[in-house]
Amino acid sequence: MLSLLRKETLRLKEKLSEFLAYARPSKPNLTSGLVAELLQETVTQLQQDSELTKEMKITYEPAAEEEPCYFDRAKMKEVILNLGINSLQALDGKGTLRLISFQSHGRQWIQITDNGPGIPAENLDHIFKPFFTSKREGTGLGLAIALGIVEEHGGEIRVSSVPDRETTFTVSWPMAGTAESMEHGA
Repeated sequence: MLSLLRKETLRLKEKLSEFLAYARPSKPNLTSGLVAELLQETVTQLQQDSELTKEMKITYEPAAEEEPCYFDRAKMKEVILNLGINSLQALDGKGTLRLISFQSHGRQWIQITDNGPGIPAENLDHIFKPFFTSKREGTGLGLAIALGIVEEHGGEIRVSSVPDRETTFTVSWPMAGTAESMEHGA
């Protein structure tokens, strides 16, 4: 009984944290860093969640050459974890999750692709809206929070989905100059 109480308390704490993150977003703390390090750490964390990764393969393809860029490490980790966990849940224990990072045209890019059932076309226009969810559990705030974080970085998230084949979320943001513009209120 005590174990169940602890589990439910943690679950409620997580839900409250999601609501607060959505209702009161904080400004990003931008520092210069390598996205490859963040992605490798996040992939390792995803691989350790045995409930989600039963018979799954998680791969990461870092940029061939990477320059440091500005980002809030904790917030971008939240974005990648959210997208990765959503993909793993869609895979339902079997399949492949692939993360790719690269830099092009002054932007940092991260692609998160799964070979799951895809997102129904009628849901694509709604997935980033607060409280929209197609899951039995969840608040429907995860993707709205992720989009807000990426937009705070001057970036965007795009999604493409082919039913019964794959879904890809593409996150991008400017590599340089972002820190100064955000510090000066631009």
